[in-house]
Amino acid sequence: MNLVRDTLMAASRFYHVIDCARAQVRRGAMTWAMVDSYHASLLGAKAMFALYGLFAYGVHDRTVLVDFRPEFGSIDDTKKFKKANKGVEYPIRVLIPKAKYLEQQDIWALVTRLCNITKTDELIGRINESATSPLSAFRNATLYDSVAWHWPTDLVPPRMALANRVARIAAEDEFQSGSLKALATIFEFVTANIKELGYALSYDPNKLSRIFNKPGTPVGLLT
Repeated sequence: MNLVRDTLMAASRFYHVIDCARAQVRRGAMTWAMVDSYHASLLGAKAMFALYGLFAYGVHDRTVLVDFRPEFGSIDDTKKFKKANKGVEYPIRVLIPKAKYLEQQDIWALVTRLCNITKTDELIGRINESATSPLSAFRNATLYDSVAWHWPTDLVPPRMALANRVARIAAEDEFQSGSLKALATIFEFVTANIKELGYALSYDPNKLSRIFNKPGTPVGLLT
């Protein structure tokens, strides 16, 4: 029950933050929309973890990882686990990382690890490629530089025309395109697997979000 509940919660948070980014696009706040899109991709990574049975919880002012499916992993890991835990029903593994908190780089490294133990297909390959790129550059420049704002026209009226907002999201050569690609690929993975989980539970996954069936492209998600 904990695994199912927390998986649905992780997915709900992911969809909610995408919807927040969409709201920023609608009001013409394009720089902040891209920052929110990166934050959405981070929560999407954690929704991806959840679908693998792995959760990062805050416990006593530090991060604790709980693996609800420790019997899975690489072929060698699976064999070792079964040999060491014969007869254990519904095992759970609790892990305490050396670092007190998971940093962004740790999250993307874990995404890469999960991709590497997954049967490779085109979608997993795209997620893996995104996870190894510098996704946080746009967000970090916006937050940590006192005056950086990628599109200063966001800060004053009039609002940018819709066609220009769409073009900005779609532009392949823009600074933010890597994180938008990551968002779209993770959305595609999470949505497909949440649908499968919902059908197995006789639960309508469309109840999670109004964007559940949006097209899995940056423009489709954010407009």
